[in-house]
Parts: sequence; C-alpha cells; structure tokens
Amino acid sequence: MTRMDLLKTLDEWDKKGVWVFKMRDFYLLFSKENPQIIKAALARHEKSGLIERICKGVYANPRALSKERVNDVLAYVSNYIRDKGLSYLSLETVLSEKNVISQIPFRYTFISKLQSAEFNTPYGTIEYTKSKRDARTFLKNCYFDKERDIWVANKNQAIADAYAFNRAVDLIEERGVI
Repeated sequence: MTRMDLLKTLDEWDKKGVWVFKMRDFYLLFSKENPQIIKAALARHEKSGLIERICKGVYANPRALSKERVNDVLAYVSNYIRDKGLSYLSLETVLSEKNVISQIPFRYTFISKLQSAEFNTPYGTIEYTKSKRDARTFLKNCYFDKERDIWVANKNQAIADAYAFNRAVDLIEERGVI
C-alpha cells in the first residue's frame, strides 16, 4: 500500500464521515496484498504521521475533516475499540454526568462483557471493566444515546455498578445520594 493509496482511501472515508478504522478494513480493501505487507505499510505510515495508532489494530486519520463533526470524539473512538452491544458507559463517567459525584473523571469508564482493559488513546483514556451479568439483562437499565452512538447506564444502574465494582462509593455516600 503506497502513500498515495492510503491518502486516497483516507480521503474517501473522510467524505463518508469515517476517520477511525481497523487494520482489518485495510486487509479487506487490499485483499490481494499479503497481510504482512499491509501491516508493515500501516506501521510505516504511522511513523510518518499520516495515520495515528489508537490501540492495537485501530487507527485514526489525523487530517480528517469529518472528525470536527463528531460531538464526542472519545465515545466515537470507543465504538472501534469494542462493539456497541458489548459495553455501556457507566461508573464515574455517568455518575459525574448525572451529578451523583462532584468529581469530573479524566477517562471514560465502561462496563463490558469482554475482558477488563484500559486504552490510552490520543483522544483520552477509555477503561472497560468486565461484568459477569447475564447477557440477556446486560443492557436492561441502559439507554442508547444517539448523539454519542453508545449505550449509557441510567443513574440507578451506574450507582449499582459503582457498588458492584467498589468504585467511587465514598464519593456517592459523601453526596448523600442514596
């Protein structure tokens, strides 16, 4: 994949509002090329600054104009790290948004059906905490936020999650919310 191939692809995607992409997108797009060559090309293009690495296998187009049209960049990026239906925004992030705690978190905190992980991206930190809740009830007390394009816990679920994972419990109790 040449520099011109990459720029052409990134510009086409940008026109469609796509500025974050996965390595597998390039495997599909350049399916006739050896995957190792694509991987090496992406590493080379990252080093030159044409793309930026968000995490393993996920990249962003730093020149993208469509990025400016996104309301919540970190939420947008989170959809490329984990699939939408497998996680929801909760814990300190939602507790702060719902004024349950006064502190403003420096990261987005999600509950996930997949393993716990933390991703330090160029756009901020995204943390996933694994839940053992049944898949059928996983999103029960959540709503889909169309503006951010993610699932979000309601206030009561965020409080329940905080107690289940022993997170920000002292801050909740300090405010006397419960």
